[in-house]
Amino acid sequence: MSNIHGFSDYPPNNNNNRSGQYIVRSDSTSSNIGKPVSLEVSNTFPQQSQNQNPSRARNYSQTCLNYFFPKFSWRTFTFGITIVQIIVFIATLIDEARKDKYQGTWTCVLYRYGANYTPAINVYHHYHRLILPIFLHGGWLHIFFNLLTQLMYGFKLEDFYGTKKFAALYFISGVGGNLLSSVTHPQDNVSIGASSALFGIFALYLSYLIRHYKELGPQRNMIIGFMVVVIIANLATIGAYPNIDGTAHLGKKFSFLV
Repeated sequence: MSNIHGFSDYPPNNNNNRSGQYIVRSDSTSSNIGKPVSLEVSNTFPQQSQNQNPSRARNYSQTCLNYFFPKFSWRTFTFGITIVQIIVFIATLIDEARKDKYQGTWTCVLYRYGANYTPAINVYHHYHRLILPIFLHGGWLHIFFNLLTQLMYGFKLEDFYGTKKFAALYFISGVGGNLLSSVTHPQDNVSIGASSALFGIFALYLSYLIRHYKELGPQRNMIIGFMVVVIIANLATIGAYPNIDGTAHLGKKFSFLV
């Protein structure tokens, strides 16, 4: 049993290896048979895996973002406008929750934040009410479907057409839809048209599909089918909230197609 040794019989070679690594050294000479050999176990591999974990996690996150939101990028107009819309929605919720004498109902809150109201535009020349409704949403369901669709299609279209052109078409579509709503509903209630620019994105993406129909190959039918489902889901939110302007949806698409 004299040839059996524990780990205490194999101390690290501190002279030649100050990093704490261990390497097995063997000697086949007959004089060293039965004597303990120095044992060194390398800890290099765990250090490499720890260094690689953060980069792998970042790559995995980027892959997931690109899968759901093609051409995703933090430094884009699409991402910036989405953050602004979220901040404005949170601000309207805070004001509505206060319910003081200045805020009142949800409709009053939307009016104070620049909702579309034709008499105010005609009498008081509140032309900013043709632009600000782009940043307003009627509720959680409304903002969820709008921003989800905006992120799904916005990054790819912005990458293809360029930021300046995409941003210009985004606001042209939104203002065009709100302007049509004011013309067709001169005495209507306070309304918001955040989906105006969104349906403009649909129209732009439709033109993109028509332009690259042959290049898309077999997946084009799936893309068009999914787009139809998303449009139906967004139209369903019109009846869910009284302040959502249905006419503006059509105006947005028409203005963007033009």
